[in-house]
Amino acid sequence: MLVSKKYIEGLGGFKNELPYILDIMVKSVPKEVPRNLALTIVISEVSAFISSYRNNILLNAKSKKIKTTVPTNTYIFSLSPSGISKDRTKNTIHKLLAGGYKELDKIIRADLVNRAKRAAIAEGDEEANYYAYMNPQIDQEFKFGTVAGVSAEISNLGNEQSLGAPTLLSSEIGSDLATRGEELIKTFTVLSDLYDLGTAKFDTVKSIDAKLRGVKHLPVNFLVFGSEKGILMDENNKKKFKQFFNQQLARRCMFSYTTKVPKKVLAGTVEERQKARDAATTAEGSFHDIIYDVFEELGVWLPNNVDIYMHKDVDILFDEYKNYNELFSDTISDTLPISQLARKHKQWLALKLSGILALVDKSDTILVSHYVDAINVVERLAPDLELFELELDKEPYEVLDSYCTSSSKKGEFSISLHELKKMNFIPGTSGAESKMRELCVLLNDYSKEGIYSIEGSVLSYEKTVSTEVVGVSLLSIDTAKLQEAVEAGKNKETITALKQALSWTAVYGYDFIEKDPDGNPLKFADYKYLLEDDYAYTPFKLKDVSEAIYDKDKHLDAKGGIRGRDNIDSGAKFVVLDVDTSTITDKEAHLLLEGINHHIARTSDPDNEFKFRVLIEMDMIVKVDSVTWKHFIKLVGTRLGLNIDPVAQSQIFYSYKGRRVLSEMLGEPMPVKELVVMALAEKDAKPSAKTTPVAQQKTQLANPKVTFSYAFDHPTETGMSSALIRCAYHAKDLNATKEYVLELMDKIQKYADFPLDEDRYNSTIKTQIERWSF
Repeated sequence: MLVSKKYIEGLGGFKNELPYILDIMVKSVPKEVPRNLALTIVISEVSAFISSYRNNILLNAKSKKIKTTVPTNTYIFSLSPSGISKDRTKNTIHKLLAGGYKELDKIIRADLVNRAKRAAIAEGDEEANYYAYMNPQIDQEFKFGTVAGVSAEISNLGNEQSLGAPTLLSSEIGSDLATRGEELIKTFTVLSDLYDLGTAKFDTVKSIDAKLRGVKHLPVNFLVFGSEKGILMDENNKKKFKQFFNQQLARRCMFSYTTKVPKKVLAGTVEERQKARDAATTAEGSFHDIIYDVFEELGVWLPNNVDIYMHKDVDILFDEYKNYNELFSDTISDTLPISQLARKHKQWLALKLSGILALVDKSDTILVSHYVDAINVVERLAPDLELFELELDKEPYEVLDSYCTSSSKKGEFSISLHELKKMNFIPGTSGAESKMRELCVLLNDYSKEGIYSIEGSVLSYEKTVSTEVVGVSLLSIDTAKLQEAVEAGKNKETITALKQALSWTAVYGYDFIEKDPDGNPLKFADYKYLLEDDYAYTPFKLKDVSEAIYDKDKHLDAKGGIRGRDNIDSGAKFVVLDVDTSTITDKEAHLLLEGINHHIARTSDPDNEFKFRVLIEMDMIVKVDSVTWKHFIKLVGTRLGLNIDPVAQSQIFYSYKGRRVLSEMLGEPMPVKELVVMALAEKDAKPSAKTTPVAQQKTQLANPKVTFSYAFDHPTETGMSSALIRCAYHAKDLNATKEYVLELMDKIQKYADFPLDEDRYNSTIKTQIERWSF
């Protein structure tokens, strides 16, 4: 394969370059139209025009007595998102060929006149009365219809006119497949027979009363448009596409698949935008003039119904490209049979295109340069089919994920149960809601970019956002009186009253801050300084007075962000955990959380090492409703092995001046997508009073390596402490004794690939469990 590739490269092949005329035609189309889509439309239009003159390629054969000719036609299958001006682009390109078609029409009309004169004479009439025998010129373009209709169009054009090439069009293949798929597949069978040599018989078409005449050496083209969603988003259409494309069109089609649409780049001011539009219009207009002139001249120059030759060196190049394709095909995965088959026949696509390029170049011989140009075009489009086949082989939930991500606006998208059923993502008529929940689970397991949730009968998608910038709603407060009371050992009622007074001063006036005083983005490491001073804070942005819901009579001077359940206006990049009844100290918790970025500081009582607050950096912004948030922080606490107080999402937290902060900033943010998904599932789950049966508890405790595999097989040193504590809580919930739990911890320490340091293990894990009550 490398030998053939180097040979072709030496002649200029495998370059991402287009031949001159195709290049300027692509450039004549606005940049907003994807380039490969524009290229396939250009090829289709040029082929339709050139092949109308019916000049076939004469293959170089070993026998001088056997003549084989190949028509210069192309089959184009082009899939791209809706709304990117496919039809408009085709019409624009077609207009640029108007000068050439004008000359072609003159020749066709002259031929029809001669035919009419001969018919008049044959009928014994005078030649001057030919107009009574004249047939109308047949349109070259027509849409896919019935097999009988398509066959009749091809037969008529091939036999009633000496020039012209039928071109079949489908502007929405998905709709055509859905409404008349079987008929369309039969039509593709007819077209597949016509592709190679332009020869076909139509005696198998039963719905035509009179037997149709066959055609010989007739170039037939087709251009199939459509949105990729029309195939990928409909399981029935996917099956039909695989059926006909693999069997009939894979080796015969130039295929383009557009996944990304170029974005319009607009300058800032109206004047700048107008200037950019004028420049683009001028550039496109200059190309239009060149193209029009080229094809007007070609319309006059082009011979008709003659053979064009292949230079002898093209034979060698053809064989080397064929060898390259056959060997390349063997490297393509067997899971992509369509791409394998298509690759084996790229040399034929290039041959037909090289004949078109030779004629555009006003040459009656295909030169090496023409075939090399054709190879470059074919290779430019070649990856598109493999990309599409990868999408085609996805499971329905994988396709739905692609659909939701591509359809999302500002990272959000929703689709109803009715739409999911209509698009065959939820089959059958019963159990639709449970099937939607199952689908949601599959989507969350698969999705790399977002999180799915269900509200009523609507499936919602939200893209996860990862950022190092960590915002916070902040309000400066004064905790001096409260701290003095705590230090003086005041009674609980006094402390509670002071906390309540502090709460009343922290209702409004919050600023959402994402930058430090120097204008640098806030990072999680900066929150150490927050915990060392007096602040009221929350990880969420709060709505201001213009949007917030609050008691306007009580807070006449309200300003800034306002606390409250209904005033949460963002997601959170860090989570705040309240630890009020801990069995471990803040220092032990600091060791326990090693490897996860965190800050720990004690709260109102600086001497109480069992009561503290933990800030955990998350690897994504978590944006959920208040109910889900409570489930979420419970899961975070459990995963980290911390006994937390699951406070409300609207909770405002206080930091106290002078606190020592224990920080870990050399670790990683905590991965939380799995926990968000679990929280969403718990929110939707029906309440149940069931507990694990005693027999099942005993079975699980008797098989610790299976039950607690997440600890025994923990893959890294990071997070091992959390895995051990999570395991200990899990065993305790299964009614294990303290002795069992301690022995279990020892077993994991001995078994694990990354056990904890012995001193740390004893001081954080075993010491903590010893404090537990069973």
